[in-house]
Order: sequence, then C-alpha cells, then structure tokens
Amino acid sequence: MKKIVLLPFDSLLVPLLSLERKKSIAAAFSRGKEVGRAGVREGDPPLTAVEAGAMKRRDVLRLGLLSYDFNNHPTAHLVEALFDGLANFANAGTGLGPPSVELYVYSYGKDDGSMYLHRIKELATRFIDVSLVAYEETARLIKSHAVDILYDLQVHTLGNRLQTLSYRPAPLQVNYLVYPATSGASFLDYLVADAYTVPPEHAPHYTESLLLLPASYQISYYSRHSSVSLEHHLALMSGSGDMAPIFTLKRQSRMEQGLPRDLDTVVFCNFNKIDKFDWQSVGVWMSIMRRVPKSVLWLLEPSKTDKSGPDQDDQGPVLKQRLLSIAAAAGIAPNRLAFAPRVEKDAHLSRMLAADLFLDTFTYGAHSTATDALRAGMPVLTVAGPAFPSRVGLS
Repeated sequence: MKKIVLLPFDSLLVPLLSLERKKSIAAAFSRGKEVGRAGVREGDPPLTAVEAGAMKRRDVLRLGLLSYDFNNHPTAHLVEALFDGLANFANAGTGLGPPSVELYVYSYGKDDGSMYLHRIKELATRFIDVSLVAYEETARLIKSHAVDILYDLQVHTLGNRLQTLSYRPAPLQVNYLVYPATSGASFLDYLVADAYTVPPEHAPHYTESLLLLPASYQISYYSRHSSVSLEHHLALMSGSGDMAPIFTLKRQSRMEQGLPRDLDTVVFCNFNKIDKFDWQSVGVWMSIMRRVPKSVLWLLEPSKTDKSGPDQDDQGPVLKQRLLSIAAAAGIAPNRLAFAPRVEKDAHLSRMLAADLFLDTFTYGAHSTATDALRAGMPVLTVAGPAFPSRVGLS
C-alpha cells in the first residue's frame, strides 16, 4: 500500500517532480476523501419536503462558491469583482427581469470583520457560514439549495473541504482560482484555466475536463481599493508623457519606505510569500544584483509560519537572517536587501510606486501578487515554466 509522504500543495513547490507525479499525489490524496461519497447520490433517503421544494425548475443559474477565504485574503480581493459585477448588472435597469445568476456562498473561514467579508455577505444571494457544519451536512445543505454548479476555491490548500464535494452535492463541480493544478479527484468535473496556464499538451495531466478562458483565467478587481496616490500615478503614466511628476512621486515613496531615494538605484522586488522562493530564483536574483551594483532587492517581511503556535518561536526573524546570509555568501551587502512589512491592500498597492521591476519566482510564481504589481503600474518579469503554478505570470 502506497503512503502519501508529500501533500499535493507542497508538491507544487518542488521543481523536480513531473506533472504526472504531481497528478498521482493529488489523486492518492483525493481518494482518501471519498469515504462517504455515496451519501447524497441517487438512491439516498428521500429529500425532505423543504429540500424538494428548492429543487423546482427555475430560470436562474445558481452558482455555489465554497471557500475558507471570504475575508481579508487575496482570494476575496479577487472574487469580490464577481459579486459587484452581477450586482451592477442587476441594478442597471436593463428590463431583463431578475438577475439570471444567483450566488450562494458557503464559508468556513474566520469572520475577521473586514470590509471584504462584509461586502461579499451584502452582495451574495445567500451567505451561509458552514464552519461548524459537518462535511455530509454541508453537502446536504448545498444540495437542498439546488446549486447548479459548485466552485471549490480551495481544493488541496490549507483548510480544504474536499470531503464535502465527494458527496456530489451539485451536478457540476469545478476546481477554480486558488489551487493551480489538478485535484486528482473523480468528483471534480472541470478546472478553469486558460491556454497560457494549461497549454493543450498538458491536458493529459489533469483529471478534470478543462474550461479554458480566452484571456486570463484569473478574475481580478482592485479599482475600489486603490489609493489616491496610486490613481494619480497611473493617470500621469497615461497622460502627457512628462516624467518629472512621476519621479517626484517615486522619490517620495522610496523615502517613506526606507529605500534609496536616488532614482539611479534600481529597486527590484518580489512580494511573494517566502515558501515560493526556490534556490534557482534566489540564485538568479543574486546574479542580477551583482551585475547591477547600484540596486536593492525589496522583499516581503517573512511572517510567523503557520506551524508557529503560542509555545513555539516565531520563525520570521530566522528566515530573514537566512536570506541575508545567502546574500552575503553571494557577495551582496546586507543593506542591499530591504524588507516590507505587511500592510492593507491599498497601502501595498501605493507603496509599489517605489519599485522598478518585479522579479518573479520560477517554480511557483506570483499569482494575485503579480496582479497587484500590474495594477500598481509596475512591470513583472516572469518565466513561463513547465506547470500551471509557474505560468500564471504569463497568463
């Protein structure tokens, strides 16, 4: 009997594994989630009268979204656009009657009181907190709402509810947005991607059928959260071509962020979480800095790791020191590495005015992080790698 020694998500961070090997790891893990999958299939005990009433034919497409991250998290920052877009359509006075799409949100993450969570609650057709609801009961609840298509926004990421989907609560079930690989699950029918993230020759390495969007698969939405400074910067970029106001803003931003104010100094950056850093990427960054002596590398401050509890040490300072040691070994002075603390979305978008070029990682590249950079008007230098996680920058 084979034992799983590497979790599916962790396998995406390992550059040596083939697509087929990653698929087999995901499939093995998914099979372990199928223990009760017959629970709400055909032949189950009859639905209650209330459930049966919800299953009547209707003229509305009912979409279900299942996630841990409907709060102040990059997932919510992206999908918020879907809710606002549908609300704007419904309120546009088109005379088309009621909205043709309803959004049923099933959340099992924390209530952080954020504006993101509040906005999604406000705009969803129904928002249901299932954080304390068992897998099977959640599945029955979803089925009672007659959801037509259920989107799992987590799949093999932390805190997933794959076992709920194994009960088949919706006729169509989709892997979308957060997990950039095949689920390996027989109970997920489709994966939403595009021809850049999943070129046709990669299709055999996916257990799902592929739904390839014509442009990028990633929904993104930041206009409501961009700051006045950022909007001013972007307006200048598309205006008269006079660079002096942009230079003034950049110098001011660099001073506020503790970066070299001299615009002859190139500020390279990468705001990915440190678990996306691979040896090849870091090695290339050090090589670039040696070839551009008047440059700095601006990184996100390493945070307390998920495994650090109240009785464990914060690994952030240890990881930071490790990065400084790697730089020193490569002949890069420690003061050429700068670290940005975590801040709210609008402040993060604004401060990117201080940087010149985003250097992507190779094995698992920037996803929503790249969208942040592009939204802030900063170019992203990426490499199209061999798998979905390394091809989102291209998308």
